[in-house]
Amino acid sequence: MFQHVFRPLAWTLSLLGLAGLCLTSCPTQPTNPRDPATLSVEYTTCTEVWLRVQVPDSTKSAGLRLYRGDSLVINVSSASTDTVVIDTRLQPNTTYAYHTVRVQDDHEQSPSDPLEVTTLPTTSHDFSWTIDTLGNYGSYLNDVVIVDEDNIWAVGDIETDSGRYNLAKWDGEQWRLEHVLSYASLRSIQYFSANDVWANSTYPQHWDGKKWTLYRLDQSIRPGIIQACWGTSSSNLYFVGDDGTIVHYDGQQFTQEESGTTVDLRAVAGSPDGQSIWACGYTGNFGASVLLHKQGGSWQPVWTWIASADTGALDYPAALWFDTHLGVIVGDRSAFWQAVAGPLQFTTDPFGFQAFPYAVNGPAMNDLLVAGDLGYVWHYNGQSWRTWHFFPGQFSLWRGGMLQGNTAVAVGAVYENGLNRAAIARGYR
Repeated sequence: MFQHVFRPLAWTLSLLGLAGLCLTSCPTQPTNPRDPATLSVEYTTCTEVWLRVQVPDSTKSAGLRLYRGDSLVINVSSASTDTVVIDTRLQPNTTYAYHTVRVQDDHEQSPSDPLEVTTLPTTSHDFSWTIDTLGNYGSYLNDVVIVDEDNIWAVGDIETDSGRYNLAKWDGEQWRLEHVLSYASLRSIQYFSANDVWANSTYPQHWDGKKWTLYRLDQSIRPGIIQACWGTSSSNLYFVGDDGTIVHYDGQQFTQEESGTTVDLRAVAGSPDGQSIWACGYTGNFGASVLLHKQGGSWQPVWTWIASADTGALDYPAALWFDTHLGVIVGDRSAFWQAVAGPLQFTTDPFGFQAFPYAVNGPAMNDLLVAGDLGYVWHYNGQSWRTWHFFPGQFSLWRGGMLQGNTAVAVGAVYENGLNRAAIARGYR
């Protein structure tokens, strides 16, 4: 089922800038030879290959055919000079050979050099889980970062008999509790190195390897609590939060950016080069929600929803994941959304989450962890899903999650007799 989610729909060919599909016979005699097209790999998943096709002498009179082996992928009567073709419904970990031919007067000519492309393999679902609980009743965790399997940082609010803490560190043997400055509940964490860590509540706080520094932002640029942060470095960092707050830090100063919304923003993520950035969020149980995008300029709304105008869309987008080409948005209505780099378009398809998903994270499209309500954790391996249900019979939720290498962690809280304790699920494969 998930293959459909990640399969581009009608817009696939619109990305090509190509028109005039025609399935014709292939005469063997060339006329007026054209220069061959050049093929290169743009992106791969377990079931897709994205190919960049560059034509040096594009004219309306010269068509283009792309072959996978002997199978025709596209046949167009005119070709743009630089296009992307997405070949779908492929098999994982399989090598395919592609080549193009130019078409002049219905004759094939000028074949390109063959290009071999191997799709991504699926990853293993075989995680072994350990559950830890921290603190007394009233404790909970919101976010987590994995440095390695023996170095994990989780933030939230942890009440103990010896005091209140907001940071828990796993050292490979046990969780050690610390407090970051003001003892405030921490909502999110961004880890760049052992000497460069950000933890956020009402204000951003930075660890330089020796001490924490609290940045008391001017009220005019910090109207609400910081819910999430993301960046390529501490010189290019975005904070998002309540009332549509977006603040950028360039390493020297904090600057508020206009979001165009008062919706509470819950997540922010972007491409590795920092050029394409997304933010999403929702307000209340029956309020509004929004998906925003920034690429080189100002923030633009890609999609908005209000309760009084229900369109059957994703009501409450809660988390984002993004790599070089594809983005994933999780939220209400058991939906799993794919945002597409380039044109601001996205597809939606119900996966059937058993509960509300709050977090999505992973190293690649074939290795994603989703953490959610009611103690559910899901793993996507590029082709299929695996589901785990922790604390059955008890109300619980995972607010944050991360997957790195062969280590997966979900953090949140479990409720017993109406009271909650901080909970952590550690998975190893």
